[in-house]
Amino acid sequence: MKQNLFKFVADETAIESIANGNVKFTRMSELNDPLELFGKTDTKLMMESLEHYRKVGCNDEDLKNLTAQVYLLQKLTKNHKYRLSIVPKTPEEMNKILKMQFLHNEQNIIELGKQYLAEIRAEMLKNTGVFCLSEKYNSLPMWAHYANNAKGFVVEFQDLESCFKPDETDVLNRLLKVNYDYVPSVTFAPDSYKNTFFFKYKDWRYEKEFRVLKALNDCNKTEPNLFLSQIPKEKIKRIIIGWNFEGDIQTLTNKIKAINPAIVISQAEISYQHFEISVRDIH
Repeated sequence: MKQNLFKFVADETAIESIANGNVKFTRMSELNDPLELFGKTDTKLMMESLEHYRKVGCNDEDLKNLTAQVYLLQKLTKNHKYRLSIVPKTPEEMNKILKMQFLHNEQNIIELGKQYLAEIRAEMLKNTGVFCLSEKYNSLPMWAHYANNAKGFVVEFQDLESCFKPDETDVLNRLLKVNYDYVPSVTFAPDSYKNTFFFKYKDWRYEKEFRVLKALNDCNKTEPNLFLSQIPKEKIKRIIIGWNFEGDIQTLTNKIKAINPAIVISQAEISYQHFEISVRDIH
């Protein structure tokens, strides 16, 4: 993916930090979507998926996905009760686990969905950081909601994908597009958990979001609730100043250029006739 992406920012101090290559990962539980990390726990679908794997068996790809899930639980849950006590090393061992008597009881499956998965979700929301971006810089709702009613800024990034290398979880440290098309279901398919991290309800579609996830323990914690990660300064291409910015543009420009001379400084302008946002380079 060679696509420039945009970050809406409300605060001038944050802009100076970003210009220096620091990007903030927000604790997932603090995001404004109450359905973050939510997956449907439909008992019927769970039982159907269990029966499917009992009949056809698991393969090497399934085992790979389960192993990645184990790594994810280790990274994002501090309570050991949420970690698998038996981790299969072969597809054959995995098939034996799926045939355990405990999983023949539908009530056990219901309890698994209602309690166990809900508790894991709460743990992960506390321990996961999100770096959110957008495909668009010219969204009026985004300027209003995330850039202090256009008193703030948009930061344009280039080639961000090269800054984040996927780890053994196959979820963390990946730049991926958010899906708005369906509500993912958590089933016995070993890869079903991945979709919940990159899903948002359709009402959020206007954000056109991409995101990167990190374990907060892997970020640089500079303040009690400030988690940062460093990227090369050349990945910050442009800073767009909002049309309602109340500070002195030249003073801000001088600060940014002193930190990162290569950044282009622009200002957003709104056409009240055509209801469009355009950008004009000023330095």
